[in-house]
Amino acid sequence: MVEVLYADYRDPDAVQKVNPHLHNVPVQIAAERGLPALAAWLAFIVVLVADLARSFRAGNRFLAATALAAVVSMLAAGMFEYNFGDSEFLMLFLVLITLPFAAARSTARSHSDKSH
Repeated sequence: MVEVLYADYRDPDAVQKVNPHLHNVPVQIAAERGLPALAAWLAFIVVLVADLARSFRAGNRFLAATALAAVVSMLAAGMFEYNFGDSEFLMLFLVLITLPFAAARSTARSHSDKSH
C-alpha cells in the first residue's frame, strides 16, 4: 500500500509525487508485511550468516566467502534501495547464498558413495 498511501505522508514539495516502494529493505518489509515478517526475515539473515560462517570455518572458503560477500553487499545496498523487489537481484542473491550448501551436499554425497 506504499504507492497508495505515499501521497498522505509525503512532503508537499516532494520531487516524486508517486513512490512505489520505500528505499530500505527492513522498513519496506515491516511496512508491507508487518513486524512478524520483519522478525522472520531478520532470523533468516542471522541463521544464514551463522551457517555460512560455519561453512567458511569448515574449509569451504571460496563459496562461503562469496555468499557472505553477497549477504553483506545486499544488506548494505538494502539500506538505500528496496533491492528485494527486483527479481534479477533476488535470483542472483539466492543462487549465490545456496551454492556453498549445494557444494557441501555434493561433497558429502560423493564421500558416502566412495565408502560403499
